[in-house]
Amino acid sequence: MLSLRFDDVDYTQADTRWCIDATMMELKRSEVDLLKREFKIGQLLCSNCCYTAKYLEILEEESEDGRYKAAIIMEDCGAKSLSSMIPPAGFSITEFLKISISCAKGVQAVHRNNIIHKDIKPSNMLVGDDGFVYQIDFGCATKLQEQMEQASASLKKTYGTLAYVSPEQTGRINRSIDYRTDFYSMGVTFYQLLTGKLPFQSRDLMELIHQHIAVEPPPLPSHVPPVLRDIVSKLLNKDATDRYQSNQGIIHDLQTCQENLI
Repeated sequence: MLSLRFDDVDYTQADTRWCIDATMMELKRSEVDLLKREFKIGQLLCSNCCYTAKYLEILEEESEDGRYKAAIIMEDCGAKSLSSMIPPAGFSITEFLKISISCAKGVQAVHRNNIIHKDIKPSNMLVGDDGFVYQIDFGCATKLQEQMEQASASLKKTYGTLAYVSPEQTGRINRSIDYRTDFYSMGVTFYQLLTGKLPFQSRDLMELIHQHIAVEPPPLPSHVPPVLRDIVSKLLNKDATDRYQSNQGIIHDLQTCQENLI
């Protein structure tokens, strides 16, 4: 896993750009190569859709002792991390629907480019002043074809952030990873946006993995309309075949809720 990630974004504005502060970050050559790969994926996505923050350039420096420093420069679109905006008891239904629809459209744009994000979570989303949600951090992302080719090698290896990973992404079950893994992570994210809490919580990492694989999440609070509870529940299905099978289905159901509940 990279030691330099978008969670380290310096939100101070300088030259209207975001800059990951890498002055104290020392990386291995292999980590710099992975960062370059992430940058290429980010550039591909931001050139083909408007739901990804623009990747402007990558900086790299090798010191005399053979150590490396690197940084990715991103455009400053005046957005804030979604994770910093979640109220203690979750968003109102109106705000949730606005954010979740934009989030789902962003994930759809990523998938249309045959990319699986594999680390969907609030801290990897930036919300603009207009409510527009931008996807960032493609350090775990893979192209769909690459994921299919390395499916057997993925077993026993966990990708992404453990609190948000799908059962198949834990590497503990014999199931391949495809775009539907992002739907599960989206379900965890939506649960958190509605309640202010994660559906599964444990300091024991193996227990957390077990919960993702075999434990049902606590019911959403009663103020959440049943139709929204059904959407989140479907996203959080343990079996990928029981989840939504397309981004468009998620977007359609959320937009229908927005039309009928607001």
